[in-house]
Amino acid sequence: MLSYFSKIILVICTLWHLQSFSSDASCIAVTLTKEAATEGLLGKRAVYDTIISRMKASGKTACQVILQPNQFSWTKGIETFPSPSKKELTTYQFVSKMKPVVEGARYFHQKDINPSWARKMKPKLRIYNHVFY
Repeated sequence: MLSYFSKIILVICTLWHLQSFSSDASCIAVTLTKEAATEGLLGKRAVYDTIISRMKASGKTACQVILQPNQFSWTKGIETFPSPSKKELTTYQFVSKMKPVVEGARYFHQKDINPSWARKMKPKLRIYNHVFY
């Protein structure tokens, strides 16, 4: 069963003419789905905030940040970046206009995983299945 917000996104997908998107927007759109597919809009926004924080800290583009080795689990072993679906692009448009939920976070992981790097950090926020630092 689709959540209320998923239904809204689906309706928007059918009605909203999507303009041309930058490669960074496309990279973020796919990553929001791959990293937070079941997290709802709040979780997707937190992943978005993390990507933006990493971009600001490194001076890199979103695609460069996302494709860095060992940063996003879904990118391991990919050779070409997948094209985003209309739903992913619409979700990106919506999420990118939301207020930040975890400003300054540069790292996150699933709550059932305990990476060694996380032991040295204080969590900023827990959203559904992810912990943000």
